Amino acid sequence: MAVSQKTVTGKVTNVSVPKTSVKGDKYVRIEIDGVWFSVWNPSEDLSVKVGDMVKCCYVDQGNFKNIKTVELVDSNVDNGINVEMKRVQNDVDDVSFESADKIDPNKRIDDDLKEIKYKLDLIVEILKKKFDLDIE
Repeated sequence: MAVSQKTVTGKVTNVSVPKTSVKGDKYVRIEIDGVWFSVWNPSEDLSVKVGDMVKCCYVDQGNFKNIKTVELVDSNVDNGINVEMKRVQNDVDDVSFESADKIDPNKRIDDDLKEIKYKLDLIVEILKKKFDLDIE
């Protein structure tokens, strides 16, 4: 059965130290946008670091995503993601911040608690529907 390669482009968010499997094979784990990938028998010139934008070809093998090729990509390219990030950055540049002594911590805690309650209520509703529960 042929294994199909997939492609992912994203930001490196974590890189493990080089490791050795129980069979003696060397590998490195790379996290790209929150998803972990493995690079088996990495070449000496593999120089991926946190913050790099990369494009990888990988295959799913069991529960693992094994990278076959990895290349750095120009993070300044105006693709849809970077254009959106620039728009967000422009919005952030216009934001003003209040002094910490002017912020009511109780209001912030109340807001956080309201958000948590809302999310928990959603989870309860989903579980009720999924398991056909009739609870209050």
